[in-house]
Amino acid sequence: MTQLRIHLFGQPYVTLGDAPVVIDRRKALALLAYLAVTRQSHLRPILSALLWPEADPGRASANLRQALWEINHVAGEGWLLADREAVGLNPDSDVWTDVAEFQTGRTASRALEQDCETLTRHFSQTVALYADDFLSGFSLKDAPGFDEWVFFQAEGLRGDLAAVLEKLVRCQYELGAAEAAIPHARQWLALDRLNEGAHRGLMLVYEQAKQHNAALRQYQECARILRDELSAEPEPETTALYEKIRARQGQAAKPAPRHNLPTQLTSFVGREKELAEVERLVAANRLVTLTGSGGCGKTRLSIEAANVLLAEFPNGVWLIELAPLADPALVPGTVAATLGLPEEVGRLVQTALTGFLRAKTVLLVLDNCEHLIEACAQLSESLLHACPTLRILASSREALGIAGEVAYRVPSLTVPDPAHVPSLSDMLHLESVRLFVERAAAAKAGFALTEQNTRAVAQICTRLDGIPLAIELAATRVKALSVEQIAARLDDRFRLLTGGSRTALPRQQTLRALIDWSHGLLSGPERVLLRRLSIFAGGWTLETAEEVASSSEQGASAAATDAFRSPTRTELPGAPFDLARRDILDLLTGLVDKSLVIVEDMDGEARYRMLETIRQYARDKLLEAGEDEPARNRHLEFFVRLGDLFDANIMGPEDERWSTRLETELDNVRAAIDWSIESDEVLSALRLAGSLRVFWFRRHPAEAIQRVGEILAMPEAAVRSSARAWALCCYGVLFMFLGQPEKYAAGRQLFEEMLGIAKEVGDERATINALDWLGWVLSAMGNFAAAQPLLTEALSRARLTGDQYSIGVTQWNLGEVAFSQDKIEAAQTLFEAGAATLRAHGAKNVLGGPTLRLGQVALRRGDHQQADKFIQESLTLLRETGDWRGVAMCLAAFAALRLAEGRVADAARLCGAVDALLESLHTGLLPQDHALYQRTLAELRSKLDTVAFNAAWADGQALKVEQAITLAVDEPHG
Repeated sequence: MTQLRIHLFGQPYVTLGDAPVVIDRRKALALLAYLAVTRQSHLRPILSALLWPEADPGRASANLRQALWEINHVAGEGWLLADREAVGLNPDSDVWTDVAEFQTGRTASRALEQDCETLTRHFSQTVALYADDFLSGFSLKDAPGFDEWVFFQAEGLRGDLAAVLEKLVRCQYELGAAEAAIPHARQWLALDRLNEGAHRGLMLVYEQAKQHNAALRQYQECARILRDELSAEPEPETTALYEKIRARQGQAAKPAPRHNLPTQLTSFVGREKELAEVERLVAANRLVTLTGSGGCGKTRLSIEAANVLLAEFPNGVWLIELAPLADPALVPGTVAATLGLPEEVGRLVQTALTGFLRAKTVLLVLDNCEHLIEACAQLSESLLHACPTLRILASSREALGIAGEVAYRVPSLTVPDPAHVPSLSDMLHLESVRLFVERAAAAKAGFALTEQNTRAVAQICTRLDGIPLAIELAATRVKALSVEQIAARLDDRFRLLTGGSRTALPRQQTLRALIDWSHGLLSGPERVLLRRLSIFAGGWTLETAEEVASSSEQGASAAATDAFRSPTRTELPGAPFDLARRDILDLLTGLVDKSLVIVEDMDGEARYRMLETIRQYARDKLLEAGEDEPARNRHLEFFVRLGDLFDANIMGPEDERWSTRLETELDNVRAAIDWSIESDEVLSALRLAGSLRVFWFRRHPAEAIQRVGEILAMPEAAVRSSARAWALCCYGVLFMFLGQPEKYAAGRQLFEEMLGIAKEVGDERATINALDWLGWVLSAMGNFAAAQPLLTEALSRARLTGDQYSIGVTQWNLGEVAFSQDKIEAAQTLFEAGAATLRAHGAKNVLGGPTLRLGQVALRRGDHQQADKFIQESLTLLRETGDWRGVAMCLAAFAALRLAEGRVADAARLCGAVDALLESLHTGLLPQDHALYQRTLAELRSKLDTVAFNAAWADGQALKVEQAITLAVDEPHG
């Protein structure tokens, strides 16, 4: 009997002989894993409750039967023994698991001859089985009992791996195979970085490999970890090994360096990369300044870095705390007092400092310089010039701005992706989550991250931008609130996040006080700009800031807004709040320097943004100043103009650039639409809906259906105008995107209304578009007699106006009418004409449509080579423009082509991939493509038996889009 092999280290997978066994349902795969590991029979009700705890007993029992059927169906009968009472693996079947093999290897060493060579070979093979943690990345969101079982299994197996690695490292060390032992020792240590035995093992093999410095650094790393995590020192055995290695190098023990660094009472979470970078910068530069927004952890990082660097500064590392000072003149005296210099009558403090430090190798840590920036800069520059071996590590909201300074921006902690909450195990690798969990556990005994609270914790960490102070303040609230309640209250975060450590500086005890501190250091114009910039969602460019945030100089573009300015608009405040357009760059640069605004490079252009916490603070300031409505009005006007520019440039050579720009500004577009609806700016709302129709259609159709529908439902939107006509066009196009025939009648009504309005108001471009879309939808509904004259009229009007884009699209649509009626010659002529016109116009983004049809025409003629050429060309065009439904249409065409070539299994896989892609897009194929797809499926089912078809279909459904494309275009192998 062929062996069934079940791999459970890492993501689970199953093979039968050399062939993969695809088990689609996660619960079925989980059931097989559970039975394979436990190796015993289980009562059916227990299995049902384990995997479907929220279902009623009858439904859970039915689900269990379905899972058992799937396992038997894809793997074959005989692997399981199931009766009315219980289910288990068949003990007589040949089932292999990597877990059982690993456990056998772990225990079998006792029976082996105890020589190191034999044991090394044996343990190396055992360790190789452990590809990743048990079922790593595999969980069931609604089966906590199963996930808990996985957790404890994984922990036990990690312990077993540690025991095997310890024996393996010792054997390799005894054999003198240090180079081979080093990766195993590192793997052993990675399982538990608090394991001093693993640290010592790694030190020993480093020394044996003559990597003495690495061995000594490993001791220092061990000491740092123990100090941070346990507030403990290394064991005597570890220290003795360290001293022994130092002695072998002929190094005398050095006295402990002098310092005044505080002992931290909480662990230092994450920041490994940042800590290493700061250490490297201080080694290479004499002045390093850590910059960043308030609460980002500059002080803690500088203290941790100073601790790591202690051995490099024999004359001391000294922390100078400047936050309590208000008078800049006190800075030199504070430094001198920290160093223990006595006051001398008649002698300048700075002179005394210079004399004391001139010949010493010292690191000064100047903490919180931002409110004394000039005094700190002057003192630092003077001391660095006079004291050649002095180094300074400063922390400040902005750089000191002197020669030789290297500024390092301290980033926020890593946060979960808001679009995809990671698994429980992956969450704990994120710095912000680890910090929240540790501080919450300190505030409330027994707190832990669970499957139930993972989403809420992820939301807290993400919405607080990974700011350490904000996360620590939120974590203290678990004493009184659930994490779900904390997450729900973050819209009022400045009231929620109070009550930090009583010993902290007052400005660090609440989030608002912390940002108030930064805000208080700004000039008047900087404060005005900061609050006006809060109107942006998702960031902005310099051009946008100049347009929206300035007040005294509107620029030439302001005149363009008069045509759609409502008479009820609130005008901007007067002179006291004016910001000149020419001043925006300097003011914005100042906010970047002060770490209140972040600047990033995006495709060669600077783009700015605020952390959401700072943005919310600035929005509050905007409301307090009474500027919210004027700022939102100007923001709306700018993005209405941007939409008009997009509409003027789509479907031409600049199409892709404009589409990318609009995608970058999507959050701002959403905010503008929301405000247009909230403030009853109907004309602006309609203009945005209409001008963005192609963008919505291509990239965000489901969202746009709701937004445009809401706009058209506004009472004032019923006025018959060009703006309403284009909004109707957008709504109708979105209905067509859904690819559902039952929606076509609604689309027809929308285009008929659009046509009536366009002719009534004399908008020729809208008239051509309405005729074209109405003809298209009638053709899709099979009413070719009604579609033909409408499309013919659209083509005639487009030729009169010279609208090359509309000419090309209408020729393509007339080809659709001919192709649907099997008029192949006429269809080919029209498709070729449409493609040629669009190509000459530079309308790359729609060229894929008629090109695909030319491929289908060639397929209908039996010219497979020509069909392959056109479909591949179309696929390339559609993939480049992000038209994923178009990609699905190409894959469906390739399935038909591969079937015609005799590649039956590949055709079935492609059909499965098409189905999966359409499901992910929540859409369907266009009528022509749907008909071709259904014909292909019917023929495949007639050529393949059920098992073969289902297997190929499942393979295709599991493919990623790029894998499906590769399958479609590749030549057959063998």
